Amino acid sequence: MSAALSAGSDDSQRTWSEVNVDSAKKHEPLAPLMEEAPQISVPTASDNAVDFLKALNPELASKLIFHDELSSITKDGVEIGSFKVKVDLVFRVSEEVFLVHASSTGEIDRVPCGTSIIAYITKQLATVEQHHSEFIKIEGHSVDRKTSLTRDPDGSYSVKRSIKRGDGAPKEYTHSYSADQMIGYISEGANILLQRLFVLRKTFWEDTESPAVYQFITFDTDCNICNAEYAALDDRDVEIGGEPVTVSGIERRVWSSAPPPVPPPVIPGMPAPPVEKHPPILPETWQSYFLASGHLASRLQVGSPISMTLQKLPVKPIEEDLPPKPIIQKKPLNYEEDVELLSQFNQKKDLYKSQHQTYLRNHPEFQYLLADFVQHVLLRKPEDVIGLAREYFSSFSKKNPDVRPYTNAAEYRRDKSQVQQEFP
Repeated sequence: MSAALSAGSDDSQRTWSEVNVDSAKKHEPLAPLMEEAPQISVPTASDNAVDFLKALNPELASKLIFHDELSSITKDGVEIGSFKVKVDLVFRVSEEVFLVHASSTGEIDRVPCGTSIIAYITKQLATVEQHHSEFIKIEGHSVDRKTSLTRDPDGSYSVKRSIKRGDGAPKEYTHSYSADQMIGYISEGANILLQRLFVLRKTFWEDTESPAVYQFITFDTDCNICNAEYAALDDRDVEIGGEPVTVSGIERRVWSSAPPPVPPPVIPGMPAPPVEKHPPILPETWQSYFLASGHLASRLQVGSPISMTLQKLPVKPIEEDLPPKPIIQKKPLNYEEDVELLSQFNQKKDLYKSQHQTYLRNHPEFQYLLADFVQHVLLRKPEDVIGLAREYFSSFSKKNPDVRPYTNAAEYRRDKSQVQQEFP
């Protein structure tokens, strides 16, 4: 090292930054001052998660249309707000997609806050567009954060963020991600549909070949790509609106991908600088429980004093929420072997026969009319019997008073003569 350092200068009481500056001035050239930063792995979705999205059946779209409304409740049981989710099918640029609208509003310690999500999601759970807004209203220290995400035609994504604090001007940020980076991406809007799909398909509970964890990718609060894991929770028996039901749980863990802290520089010949110990990064975890129909029963972020709870079952419960209906087999009805049915059949037959005979006796003109028509057909022997019947009976219609079965007198005399010869 330099003469100043070897001459007894008390460097033990100097800061590491001062020592580094002096060394940089007195040594030309100097060995590398800093070790290379560790490589940061880019989060990616697992193969099973990507395959799950590719295998989605568009016919399930009708089961993903729903409307849920939960109450935000503190640990003391005080209701402070609401959580609403509504999903509809709409057309956007000639494509039928899901319109997801979720909102949460309330007051925490008398501070109004809330969040809102409007997203357009395809039937393969790809996010076409999403608008996410959050606000906290504190006098002089309010925070308003808005994030807009748009998928480009080539599959890449553009993200715009706007953060406004207090009365200051909003700060805007722009991010872009390639299509390869976004394989297996699940947005906040798509997450609502994905968890409902897990429940309806009983992915974790009945599919023995299903993995225990699905790993997708999503964005953390700073719009960094990170992993989102989904795993099953044990079923629970709860009471909603005074009715006991069984709910199935799903845990979602979002691992923030913030870059690790940069280690302090290392100077050759000097003792290694102290390494600051950072607490391990813990995921943001949500636990959601669903009815068998896919309706959300409760939602809780681990560590938060607020939970969302369904206060009453849907007005028109879906069949899956209720016990299965018994299957009643239909018996074949053979009236000839059933004495009671055969008796009813004979009674009806005799009744109709008597009614028909009475009508014919009271209306003898029907038999005369029918006999005349049969004679008319047999004399002419037409190929088109229906056409002849139309012409014959049209003579009795008031709408066609000039139409007659015989077009002229000669035709009538001919038929009359033929009848007299055949029936003298």
